[in-house]
Amino acid sequence: MSNRKQIRRLTWLALFLAGLALLTLTKGFHHVSAAARPVIYEGSEWLEGWRFRGNLQLETERFILHYPPSMEGEAKAILREAERVAEDFERMFDFRLKKPVPVYLFPDRETMQRRFSWPPDQSATGVYYAGGIYLLNPEEWMEEPLTDHRREEWQRRFHEEGPLYHEFAHLFLDAVTRGNVPRWYNEAFAQWVEYRTVGYEWRVPENRLDQNPIYSYPDLRDRFDHLSNKAMAYRQSFLFFSHQLDEKGWEAVRRLHRDLAKGFSFDKAWERAFDESVEQSFHRWQQASHTARFH
Repeated sequence: MSNRKQIRRLTWLALFLAGLALLTLTKGFHHVSAAARPVIYEGSEWLEGWRFRGNLQLETERFILHYPPSMEGEAKAILREAERVAEDFERMFDFRLKKPVPVYLFPDRETMQRRFSWPPDQSATGVYYAGGIYLLNPEEWMEEPLTDHRREEWQRRFHEEGPLYHEFAHLFLDAVTRGNVPRWYNEAFAQWVEYRTVGYEWRVPENRLDQNPIYSYPDLRDRFDHLSNKAMAYRQSFLFFSHQLDEKGWEAVRRLHRDLAKGFSFDKAWERAFDESVEQSFHRWQQASHTARFH
């Protein structure tokens, strides 16, 4: 390795360590300033490259997929789906990646849980974090292996039920707003993308609006990750955003995203985009949902 490359790597490492200190002080990645994010992203990719150093890689212009040597077939199938997702985002939002996205494939749930220090009951199949996408082996949640005679069915299920649209939506929103979004909106938008692209909605008895207590907007805004009924928090966010988009149109949402990228607070950007406060919009959605009996 040349001295120049060594200096560059050491410089990024020093900046990354400084970024991690900032991340600790600010109590979460979502609170890191837009200016600090490139350092965190670069450092995170460097660190994950070391963490996944025993894995193999598949590369395209859009993605670098890190996968265990025993999962080559799954990795190729996942990469094909990732390319399809990226093409859909180019078509829908005129969004093009500036650099390849690192994707990390975990062979089992326990390995993924250890990476993120999750409790045993955490069942996420995908994560977007610091510019990278992390995926659980689809066979863990499909409960069927990838075989030659079921390859087409496996690929169809992964397209319709897999987490790539959801996680790529987080990546897209992070890029176009410079990370300046609250948690409820982040999850609302990702669910809307899933619904628009593959028709998926998270609907369970726990998130029926006619059978469960409704959270207030301050609940979603201030305590999204700490609410007892996670399914309800996600469902309300999705329905609220979908209603707002149906009423005001995509151009208003684009204005919201542009102002967020400029550093406006979410409340201010929302008011500039929709000519009313978030609380007023939420109240109107509640009234509409009660009348229409969304559940």
